[in-house]
Amino acid sequence: MKNNEKDFVNFVLCGDENFIIPIGVSITSVLKNLSKSRKARFFIFVSNWQEKDIKTITLVRKIRECEINVIPMEEYISLFDGINWSEALLPHFAKVSIFFRLLIFKILPFNIEKCFYLDGDMIVEEDLSLIYDSFPNDKLAAVVIEEMNMCNNAADKNSGLPHCHKWPEFEKYRQCPKSAPYFNSGFFLANVKLSKELDIFDKALQVIRAHTSFPFPDQDVLNIVIGQEHNDKIIYLDPSYNYFCDGFHPFSQEPFFYSKEQIINAKNKPKIYHFSNYNKPWLTYEHVEFFDIWWKYARLSPFKHLKQPRNKVFKVFSKTKEPHKTVIKILGIEIFKKKTENGIKRYYLFGIRVFKKHPPTEDILKATKHVNITALQNYEKLKNLKILSEELSNNSAYFDELFNKLFNRLDKLNDVDKLLVQNQNNVDKFDKLFDRLDKLNDKVAYIEKIIPHLLFEPKIEDNAVIISLIESLGDIVACEPVIEHAHNLYPDRPVYWLTQTTYYELLRFHPMLKGIITISAIEQAQSLKRRLPKTVKFIDLHFRNRWYLLDSKVIYNDNNSATTLENYLHENLLQALSKTAGLNVENKAPKFYLSPFAVLPKNLPQHYIAMHIKSSEISKDWDIEKWKVLINKFAQDGINIVEVGVSASFDGLKNYTPATNLPLIQDSAAVLSKADLFIGIDSSFAHIANALNIAGIILLGKYKNFEKYMPYSGNYQNGVNSKIIYAPKGLPAKDITVEEVYNAAMDLLKKN
Repeated sequence: MKNNEKDFVNFVLCGDENFIIPIGVSITSVLKNLSKSRKARFFIFVSNWQEKDIKTITLVRKIRECEINVIPMEEYISLFDGINWSEALLPHFAKVSIFFRLLIFKILPFNIEKCFYLDGDMIVEEDLSLIYDSFPNDKLAAVVIEEMNMCNNAADKNSGLPHCHKWPEFEKYRQCPKSAPYFNSGFFLANVKLSKELDIFDKALQVIRAHTSFPFPDQDVLNIVIGQEHNDKIIYLDPSYNYFCDGFHPFSQEPFFYSKEQIINAKNKPKIYHFSNYNKPWLTYEHVEFFDIWWKYARLSPFKHLKQPRNKVFKVFSKTKEPHKTVIKILGIEIFKKKTENGIKRYYLFGIRVFKKHPPTEDILKATKHVNITALQNYEKLKNLKILSEELSNNSAYFDELFNKLFNRLDKLNDVDKLLVQNQNNVDKFDKLFDRLDKLNDKVAYIEKIIPHLLFEPKIEDNAVIISLIESLGDIVACEPVIEHAHNLYPDRPVYWLTQTTYYELLRFHPMLKGIITISAIEQAQSLKRRLPKTVKFIDLHFRNRWYLLDSKVIYNDNNSATTLENYLHENLLQALSKTAGLNVENKAPKFYLSPFAVLPKNLPQHYIAMHIKSSEISKDWDIEKWKVLINKFAQDGINIVEVGVSASFDGLKNYTPATNLPLIQDSAAVLSKADLFIGIDSSFAHIANALNIAGIILLGKYKNFEKYMPYSGNYQNGVNSKIIYAPKGLPAKDITVEEVYNAAMDLLKKN
C-alpha cells in the first residue's frame, strides 16, 4: 500500500547505551497498539550506540512495518557549546544528553509537522493516532500535568517546585499556577512546524545558559519556553497518558489540577505507563507496579529472550491486584485469577477459564462471512499456484515452506466463526484477526505476481562456483562484475549466487548465472557452506564479523582479510568486498539486467528526472526542504520529476510524480531506466542507476568515520556523464547547496 505523509505518526525517543532494551520494548508497545491504518515513524536520538545495537533496534520492523531513523547525537553536541556547566553536578556529555529531546525542535526533517516524544521507560497501551489526528495546527504542544509536584507545591511552596517561585521565567506560574501549570516532559505531542517558526530551540538554549542548576533539567526548560511563554497554545491531556508507576498521586492530599475521578481512572486504566522511578522492571522485581505490563511487551519485542528479574523473597502466599485483574498464588502456583475485560468477567481456577459467552452480533456474522469467503478464495489461489510451481520446476523447495505456512494459516481461519464470537468483546484480538487476513492477502497477491517467472533453487553441481553475498541491495548491485570475473577464472563451471529471498528478483535475469540459491536465515547459508563438497568453489564477499539484519546475525568469513566496518569504504564497494574473497576484480561498472515482466506506473511522463530522496540512514540524506526547492526550480523550467523509493516525500508539487512503494524492485529499476537523469543520495537506487548507465548526480558527505568516500565503480566513479557532489569537508550531505545540484543537473541535461 502506498504511504503518504498523512499516513505516518511520528515519534522521538532518546537514550544512551543503557536504554537500548527499554527503547525497543517501548517501541514494541506503540506498534502493537497503533491503528492498523497508520504507519509509525521513529526518530531515535542515541549516544554511545554500537552498530549491532542499531541493527537490533531495527528488528522491531518484524513486529509491524514501520520506519526507523537512528540519529547519533555526537555530531550535535556542538550546538550546546558555550554553556557554563560549573553549577551542574553531572559530567559534560551526560549534562548535554539530558537536553537531546530539545533537538526535536531543531533537526527533524522539514516534512515532519508534528511528533510525539516518549521517554524510553514508557509503555503505551493506547492508539496514539487518536490524539495525533485531533491535535489543532495552531497549538504548540499537548502535555500531561505533573500532578504530584503541583499538589505538593500547592501545600508547601518550599517543596515540590520551589524554583518556580524564585526564577523570573516562571512569572505566569507564580501569578496563577492553574493557568500555567507545570507539566512532565516524559511524554508530549509537539507541533514541530510551529516550534521552528517560534524559534523554540534557540529560546531553550538561552534558558540553559541562564540556569544550569536545574532541579529537573529538560523539563524546566520546556516548561519555561513552552509552558510559560506560550501557555495559550497548550492542550492539557488526561493524566492516564502519563501514569507514574510507583508514585502517581498522594491520595492523602486534594488534587490540584485534575479531578479525583480523573486520577482514580488513570490509576485503574493507564494509557501510558511511566516507569520513572529507580525501580525499573527490566532491572528488579521488587516494588515495581505493573511489572507484568512491561514484561508483556518485552516478550513481544526483539528482546524476548531477556531474562526476567525474580523476587528475592519467596512467598508462600501472594496476592497481586492490578486494574481488571486479581491473582492469588500459593507456593508460586497460580490458584485463582479474575480478569475483567470489556465488561466480561473471567474467573480462572488452576488455569481453567470460565466466562459468560455472548451471542454473536449482526456485525460479527457479516465479518465472519467476509473472512470465510476471502480465506476460501485464497485457498483456491494457493492450490493453483502450487500446482503451477511444481510444473515449472522439478525442485520447488524455494516455495514449499511458504506454501505450507500459508495453508496452515488458512486452516486456522476455517474456525473463524469461533474466533470472532469468542473475541467480539476484545477489540484488540478482533483487529489482530483482520491484520492476519490482510497480510495473507498481500502475500498471496505477491506469489501470484512473481511465480510465473520464478526459477526455483537448482541442484548444485559438484564443480559449481557459488558467489555469496546475503545483503544489502546496493552491495549486490555494486559487486555484479564478480560474476564475469568468476566466469573468466572458471570458464567451464556453472556460477550461482547465494543471497536472501528478498533479493531473488534482483539477480533472476542475469544471463551469466546458472541460478540463484535463496535463504531465509543466516544459519542456512552457513549450513550449506559446510555441506558443500570441496570441489565447489565458494566466493565469500562478506567481510569478517559484519552484522547482518537478516536474523541479526554475524557473518563469519574465514578469508584472511583486514577489511572491517571502520575501513571498508576506503575503496569502492566492488574493490573492498571482492578483496575480502581474495579476488582481484577489474574495477569496472556493474550491469543491471531488467526483468521482461517489470510493470511501469501508468502516469509516468515521457521525459523526467528520477530522484531518490530518502535513504535507510538519515545521516546520508539531503535536507527535505532543499529537495522541495530543487523540484520547484525544475518545474519552473518545465522539467518533470519522478520520485522512486519506499514512500512519497511530497504531495501536490507541480511536475512531481511519485513512483514509490512499487511491488517489486525490478519495477523501480524499470522507472530508473527510462529517466533522462538520476539525482539521489548514496543508496541502492544510486547503485542501480549506475548499473543501468543512467546519467547521474549523487550527493555525498561525511558518513560514519569516512570524511570523503566513493562507493561506486564505473562511470559514477570516473565522472563520465555523472557528477558526485561532495559536502564541504567534514560535513554531511545535507550541507550541499541547492544551486550546486541544480547547476550540475542542467549541465548534464544539456549534454544528453
